Amino acid sequence: MSLIADALKKAEGSSTNPPPPPSPSRPLWLYRAALLGSVGLVLGGLAWVAQRPPVPAKTAPAPAAQMEPRPAKNSGMQLLRTARGEMALNGTVRGGNGQSLALINNQIVQPGDQVGGMKVVQVNPDSVQLQDQSGKTKTLTLEN
Repeated sequence: MSLIADALKKAEGSSTNPPPPPSPSRPLWLYRAALLGSVGLVLGGLAWVAQRPPVPAKTAPAPAAQMEPRPAKNSGMQLLRTARGEMALNGTVRGGNGQSLALINNQIVQPGDQVGGMKVVQVNPDSVQLQDQSGKTKTLTLEN
């Protein structure tokens, strides 16, 4: 037990005078400059990444609208109809989102639009139903 008693005496004697802290071999300002430089590099890199334009996401192309072609048989007849004020259905389109469009007298219309004083009621794959102000309906069909 003499070893334990000797160790306790040494511990009591050393607690009155704590040892001085170890002095750094390099000055403190050097550590601070290194830390500040590292933070600056990180922030600069983040700013550079934020300024780059975003990379466009690869998306699947939208399904192409399916148009039923109308052969251009007699464009002179089409001009004659337009001159008389008659309406001719040039084509119909159904988009990928289910929206139907029609080409009447070279004007694109959809249900609810007005063309030639008539309201487009319904667009079918080969015909369009129109309604005048009195409620009378007219059907335009594609010519083959």
